[in-house]
Amino acid sequence: MTTMTTTTMMTMMMMTMTMTMTMMMKTWKGDGREGYPSEGPYDCIHVGAAAPEIPRALTDQLARGGRLVIPVGPEGKTQHLFVVDKDRDGETLRKKNVMGVVYVPLCSKSHQLNKRWV
Repeated sequence: MTTMTTTTMMTMMMMTMTMTMTMMMKTWKGDGREGYPSEGPYDCIHVGAAAPEIPRALTDQLARGGRLVIPVGPEGKTQHLFVVDKDRDGETLRKKNVMGVVYVPLCSKSHQLNKRWV
């Protein structure tokens, strides 16, 4: 029987996680409100800009048992960070308001460019 120390096991787990995350990471140019359906479904989606409401396109792209983390609320005002879990049945969504936040808006390219120099 082979014995490993906790440190060795943790290092191996971290290396495995790092290698997996590196291999899975991609970037592309597009409208974040629409997600990237051709590569889904996703176990986890993190959105780094606030949407006025939770985009249906993103919850549709969650895998069964998947999680979406997204700030939701009006531009320039207090928003709420939501954690949305899709149950294993693939149909039921559970939404939890985690905390108040303020993020930049999740919006179209034209909206961004129109406000860029204001």
